[in-house]
Amino acid sequence: MIRLFLVLTLALFVACSDSTPGDAPATASPTASLSDADIVDAGDLTGKPQIVEYGDVQYPEAAKADGVEGRAVLKILIDADGSVQDAEVVQSAGHAALDAAALAAAPTFRFTAGTVDGKAVKTTVMLPISFKLK
Repeated sequence: MIRLFLVLTLALFVACSDSTPGDAPATASPTASLSDADIVDAGDLTGKPQIVEYGDVQYPEAAKADGVEGRAVLKILIDADGSVQDAEVVQSAGHAALDAAALAAAPTFRFTAGTVDGKAVKTTVMLPISFKLK
């Protein structure tokens, strides 16, 4: 029997505004724009966001049946309360269903807010999500 492992990479990389690798990103239904002027750049943070609740990432059945694996990297907009406001794929997993699953899971994650001198601010993080079959 094939056991399925969905590996969510534990490393959380705070995004720099110029780091958008890959082709044109697929976007989720935005509730805010990732280009908002009030988003604090990673280099200006004194406290970096941390994951406090992992999202519910579902391995797509079609991708599982086809033996498809991959790693999507999301750019996630985190509000000052730690909630996810928006997400986009900045590096595709190589399969549309994996990218869609990663995007669908983004709102279910919860973070501590990034801070500047102790004040919670809106910022972005890069979050890799790996899909592996074992």
